[in-house]
Amino acid sequence: QERYDQMSGKLFNQAASIAANKKDGGGYSVWYSFIRRWPSAAFRPDVLSYKSYYQYPMEAAINSQAGETLPKEDKLLAIVQENIHRGRKTLVYVEQTGTRDIRTRLLELLQQVGIRAELLNSSMKAAKREKWIKENSSQLDVLIVNPALVETGLDLVMFSTIIFYEIGDKAARMAQAMMRVCRLGQKNEVDVHYLVWNKTAESTIFQEIGKALKQMKVLAGDEAIGALMEDDDDDDMRRRMIQMAMSGVGYQDLGELFGEDFTMFGEVFEDDGGYGSDEDEEDEGPELN
Repeated sequence: QERYDQMSGKLFNQAASIAANKKDGGGYSVWYSFIRRWPSAAFRPDVLSYKSYYQYPMEAAINSQAGETLPKEDKLLAIVQENIHRGRKTLVYVEQTGTRDIRTRLLELLQQVGIRAELLNSSMKAAKREKWIKENSSQLDVLIVNPALVETGLDLVMFSTIIFYEIGDKAARMAQAMMRVCRLGQKNEVDVHYLVWNKTAESTIFQEIGKALKQMKVLAGDEAIGALMEDDDDDDMRRRMIQMAMSGVGYQDLGELFGEDFTMFGEVFEDDGGYGSDEDEEDEGPELN
């Protein structure tokens, strides 16, 4: 938490200085990507940089070579293993799937304990994705995918549990991703888990996304959600987070918001490590690999 807060403040101050003195606002993208992504990629070292203005090395928060894991990774494994015991398949939504992909790390952790997991890649054309899923789902316990790949059109009723391993900043995309499982033909009650690092940007964004999803009235159906996609501004959340930082507003403490029992919306994780990011990664939807 201390490292996260210190680096968040340092990057924001750097961004503000560069914007004021160089008329270059790109530093805010580095800051925004860092505050969202650092904790979930804390298993590896990284370097934070923006052009020639600065370069900050970041150590890994754990020793992954020695088999150490992050608390959020442990929770993912626990949920998946419980689902397998119950005969349920799990759909895991991950945001970091581009140049700083974390899916392979999760895939290895799952497969190491005998869980049948696979990745869905953007290299497969959209028209073939649903066919591939239908043909292979019977041999899978877990499918890991970026929600941008399944936000429209796909029927994923063979999965009955959704895990948002990372919280996206586009409410309509998250709503669409949920509706892929909650469709006609779904025979099971659907569980949705949100794994959130507490007292970070992710916890604040989670609260904001929750408000937006309520306003959308998600249960109204696909048409109501789809109609809102055009209004889901890519930069809206980033602007709000910058404004909050400028106003001195801290990150949301979800423990205070929901109390100690947070099972309705997922688990509360304290942030103890992190992730560095580069300037061109604030929206990974079109850049999936």
